[in-house]
Amino acid sequence: VLGVDYRYLMVDRKSRIAVVAIHGGGIEGGSGDVADGLANVEWSLYKFEGIKPSGNSALHIESTDFDEPSLVWLLRQTPRVVTIHGTSGTSEATFVGGLDTFMRDRVIKSLAGAGFVASVATGDISGTEPDNVTNLGTNGAGVQVEITTTQRAAFFTVNTAAGRPVTRPALFPSYVAALRSAIDLTSIVQGF
Repeated sequence: VLGVDYRYLMVDRKSRIAVVAIHGGGIEGGSGDVADGLANVEWSLYKFEGIKPSGNSALHIESTDFDEPSLVWLLRQTPRVVTIHGTSGTSEATFVGGLDTFMRDRVIKSLAGAGFVASVATGDISGTEPDNVTNLGTNGAGVQVEITTTQRAAFFTVNTAAGRPVTRPALFPSYVAALRSAIDLTSIVQGF
């Protein structure tokens, strides 16, 4: 039920970049917060968030099946799409995929340069399916950022829905700045 089990937010800033988190809130905790930080007040933002007291994993919709109409509309207006996801993992790491291999490699380099562990995503988190929301922007290729559970937990002193927005140690803005730097530079180089 909308407003009880889940909510979504779409902010069209008429930008050439859309930051998307379709597994926000309690689905993949922290992914929506990273998307918020990355979009800031400059880039368009879409978040789908699980807000149930528990059991939010039931709201996980695969990236190739997610077709909420306001997101579909936003993607049809935007050349560059960056999706933020969570993946399991007991070490602090980020796996970067998507069909935009140029930006993917820049994101990995930027994160590594800021002291984070980052590598190319493979297998079912590679984000290389053409019908993945990551790749549905007008240029047909985006970047999918998969952040491990352990890395996301390190971003917040209190890793709860209420605590995440207000307990962000220096690691969180450093991570977001590294992502933003890579995406900004890629957009300039490729003319998006």
